[in-house]
Amino acid sequence: MKIVVALYYYEPYLSGLSVYTRRLAEGLVERGHDVTIVTSRFDDALARDEVVRGVRVRRVPVWFQLDKGAIMPGFVPAVLRAAREADVLNLHMPMAEASAVTLWAGRKTVVTYHCDVRLNSRGILGRGLEAAIFASTRMALRRARVVVTQSFDYAANTRVLRHFLDKTVVIPPPIPRPAVSADAGGLAPGYFRHRAQVPAGARTIGFVGRIVYEKGIDFLIHAFHDLCKRHDDLYLVVAGDYQHVAGGSVKSSLMRYLSGAEERVRFVGRLSDEELDAFYRFVDVLALPSIDPLEAYGMVQVEAMLAGTPVVATDLPGVRTVVQRTDMGRVVPRRDVHALAQALEGVVYGGEFETRTPDEIFHRLDLGETPALYEDLFRKVVDGAPV
Repeated sequence: MKIVVALYYYEPYLSGLSVYTRRLAEGLVERGHDVTIVTSRFDDALARDEVVRGVRVRRVPVWFQLDKGAIMPGFVPAVLRAAREADVLNLHMPMAEASAVTLWAGRKTVVTYHCDVRLNSRGILGRGLEAAIFASTRMALRRARVVVTQSFDYAANTRVLRHFLDKTVVIPPPIPRPAVSADAGGLAPGYFRHRAQVPAGARTIGFVGRIVYEKGIDFLIHAFHDLCKRHDDLYLVVAGDYQHVAGGSVKSSLMRYLSGAEERVRFVGRLSDEELDAFYRFVDVLALPSIDPLEAYGMVQVEAMLAGTPVVATDLPGVRTVVQRTDMGRVVPRRDVHALAQALEGVVYGGEFETRTPDEIFHRLDLGETPALYEDLFRKVVDGAPV
C-alpha cells in the first residue's frame, strides 16, 4: 500500500508522538509498504525532501511558531497532494488543520488520536485557539473512516474522542522488545553513574521526557525535597530535551525549586537510544508525574519496565493502565506531592512493586503487533470493509 502519514513534528524532533510515528512508519516499511511522512520543516537546516531509513519525509516550511503549533500555509496542500496518490492517509492528532484535510480525504483517512490539545497561553487568544482546534477535531473525527487510540481508558475520558467511541479501535503503541537482556546494557554498567556523577551506593529517582509544564516535574522536585529530609543517599536524575521544545521549556522556572537540593539533582539533557537504555537500567525507579491529559500513555514507563525498573505514575487516563496491568510500580493522584513522595519511597526503599519479565509485560499490555494491526486496519479501509 501507499501510505501517507501527516503530523506536525517528526524526527529529529523528540516527543512521544514523534517516536510513536517513526516506529510505526519504519515498521510499515519493513512490511513492504511505501510510506511518506508530511511534516514541518521546524529547523531550516533540515532537508525538504529525503528518505530516512526507508521512509520518505517531506517537510513543509514553517512561517512562524504560535504556542506549540507550527504555522504552515503549505501544510494542507502538501498533505492533499501526497494523499491524492495514496491508498490511505493517516493523520496523527492533535492537528488544527484536520477538518480541512478530511473535507477532501475523509474516505481514506485513519486518525490516530494521541491526546487532547492544551495550549500554554491561557488568555483569550489561547482559549479561542483551543476552541477552534476542538471544533476542527470534531469535524475530522466525524469524517474519518476510523480512529485509533492507545487505550480505551484514555478514549473514554477525552473531551472529544469519547463522543466517537463507535468508530474507535484500540491499538497499543509501537514499543520494541529490548535488544539486550535486562542485566546487560549496551554501555558499561557504570556509564550513567559516571555521567550523572552519582556516588556509588546512592539510590536514584529518574525522569525522562521533554522538560515542559504538563510533565509535572515541579511536583516531582517538591516530592524529592521531602524525601531528602529522610534519606541522604537519594539523587534525582532528569533526562530530556530542554533546548528544542515546541511551546518552550520550563527548565529555567524549575531551577528556583531546587533550593536546598541542588547538589543531588542532575539534568543530563537529551539521550541517544543507547544512553536511554543505560539510564533505565541505572535508576531505581522511573517517575512519571504528568498532570495534564496531553500525556495519554507514557511509552517511557513501559521501556523502563522492560529494563527491569519499576514506575511511579500519576492517575491519568491511559497512563495509569500500564502500572495497573503490570503491578510493576505504584499509581498516585495528580499534583499530590505527599502521595508521590510516599510512593517513590515505598518503591525505592520498600520494594513495593512486582517484577515482570519482558514477555510478561508484552503479554499483559498486548504489545508487539502495532505495525501489523495498522496494516490490517489500512487494508480494510482500502477494501471498503467494515472496521
